[in-house]
Amino acid sequence: MSAVAWLQSARLPSQLYLALSIAVGWRLAAAAGHAPDATLLLLLHGYGVAQQLFIVWANDVADQATDRANTTATPFSGGSRVLVGGKLSAAALTTAYRAAAVTAMLFTVLLALHTRSPLPPLFGLAGLALLQAYSFAPLRLSYRGGGAWLQVAGLGLHLPLFALYLCGAPFNAGTLLPILLLLPAQFGCAIATTLPDEPSDRATGKRSFTVANGATRTTVIATLCLAASASLLFTTTAHRPLLLAALALTLKQGLLGRTPPGSGALTLRLFLLVGAALLLQLAVVLGR
Repeated sequence: MSAVAWLQSARLPSQLYLALSIAVGWRLAAAAGHAPDATLLLLLHGYGVAQQLFIVWANDVADQATDRANTTATPFSGGSRVLVGGKLSAAALTTAYRAAAVTAMLFTVLLALHTRSPLPPLFGLAGLALLQAYSFAPLRLSYRGGGAWLQVAGLGLHLPLFALYLCGAPFNAGTLLPILLLLPAQFGCAIATTLPDEPSDRATGKRSFTVANGATRTTVIATLCLAASASLLFTTTAHRPLLLAALALTLKQGLLGRTPPGSGALTLRLFLLVGAALLLQLAVVLGR
């Protein structure tokens, strides 16, 4: 049971968020003539795995009070549920997220040695600082309306720019434009995942985007952000069939109507919106 609980706590499907963000960076570097070698790719994605485990385990500990009050969690929100379900202890998860943070930093040291650059550990510290600011005192910005912006900073900027840098690619219009055009989609995805948790967030004083703006406005903004990224990426070399697929998913969820927290319809809405955001990143990775 313990192994199953740890597997549940790892929330492995969320690895896609980080893996694709990293892949966007190195794919744009490769398109600019700076293809990464196999060792660099292995170390870079190892860093992503460690960061993701740090994020999910740390958030379970930091958000346990809100998660205990949450009766409308989905696979996309509300934590892994292992702590509130009594499957793992806060002490065990604390030890785990600290070990993941150390592992992430070890990967940055290996990246520094591999690329002969002193900067990878600084990138690593920046990544850990984003999570600290997101979940923990004194800032705890996810409770003060800043959670979505930090997610954009981490997934939309930190990871792809780190990959670009490690590959030795120039920071110019060709490499940066697709990353910037993905930012609205990153924001739309981030705010959409606050929709199911609105009742427990409001009850526990967590000022998420949905608590501050309401479900209807959040849904509209998320839809517009994803549609904007999909449309603007047609000006780049992104894979156009995938862009059309992402746009179709975005528009399809707009036909669902009212989707209250705890409903299957809201879970479907999130599946479509998150799927669209991931397809947009994949379109950049597979672009010609």
